[in-house]
Amino acid sequence: MILDNYKPANVLKHFEAISQIPRGSGNEKAVSDYIANFATGLNLKVVQDDLNNLVIYKAGTRGYEDAPTIILQAHLDMVCEKNADTIHDFSNDPLKLYVDGDLIKAQGTTLGADNGIAIAFYMALLESNEYPHPPLEILLTVEEETGLQGAFKFDDSLLKGRRMINIDSTDDTILTTGCAAGMTIECAIPFKREKVPSMYTHIISVKGLKGGHSGADIHLERGNAIRILAYLLHALGSKIRILDIAIGMKVNVIPREATATISSSFEDYEIYNQLDDVIKGFAEQYRTSDPHLKISVASISESNNESYLSCIPTDITCNILETILLAPNGVTAMSTEIPDLVNASCNIGVVKVVKTSEHFKDIWEKPSTNLGE
Repeated sequence: MILDNYKPANVLKHFEAISQIPRGSGNEKAVSDYIANFATGLNLKVVQDDLNNLVIYKAGTRGYEDAPTIILQAHLDMVCEKNADTIHDFSNDPLKLYVDGDLIKAQGTTLGADNGIAIAFYMALLESNEYPHPPLEILLTVEEETGLQGAFKFDDSLLKGRRMINIDSTDDTILTTGCAAGMTIECAIPFKREKVPSMYTHIISVKGLKGGHSGADIHLERGNAIRILAYLLHALGSKIRILDIAIGMKVNVIPREATATISSSFEDYEIYNQLDDVIKGFAEQYRTSDPHLKISVASISESNNESYLSCIPTDITCNILETILLAPNGVTAMSTEIPDLVNASCNIGVVKVVKTSEHFKDIWEKPSTNLGE
């Protein structure tokens, strides 16, 4: 096992174990069953509902049997994101963990420490008789990342406790009382493709950004791949036509990578020449927050006036890019009472071209900007 020689061993062994079980939002049954069987093996009472939410009950230790019950809560699902060049099926493949200095990471994908590390702590606590504690109710919910769906549909009559501790934060030295709210705004721009004579076809890519969680990291001024790509395309003007554009995977993740397939009369070097000042400007702007930003242009076909390409119309392209560039993004208000607290923020999380007949998934997987064709 990768984490065998690291501490706390009693926690990390469980974290590595659940990292082998796919657990994206809506796909939590396997990990829910695994933890239920684990607790049953410890002779603990377990309730698993139809959604795969779990409640595990553990009696208080000697001297604390009659103390008020404490609910310990976490969520079973994780945000499933990967780099564009990473081959990984979140429905079936285990995460590939590795250690980098004093950090545990996953190869090319999200790690799932949100909220897997809390699950691991609770599993270690359930199997231990070392720590004195009152009666415990371990509540593990599903589909937290897609809008708290498991919590909303959970039968709270299964709980007797009136005090709850949730471990779903980024700093284990801070206790937080409170909660943030959020909403998803969807913008759809319908269009019909038009055929144009084939010109040079290129892929413009933005890579190397740090990204992050749109709530926890929005104040760090990291680059948003959607905004950067839109600015690049806008700078090229009306001489390009967009064939396809795909950016981001989740609305609550700051997008790290973005690509657009375009057709133009320019060759690669001409596009680089036209974008030179813009690329240098982004490198300077993000030299501290995103020092590994890389913008590239690659040709995939040469001009051929005897064939035709199916493109997004020019006026629609303009609407798309201006919508992205004018939409609020980043911190919009800071608290006037608590230092360094973000009161309100926006994140442009996903842009994709979809068929008008395609139905969207749950609200947290809906694109913030949708292009219909």
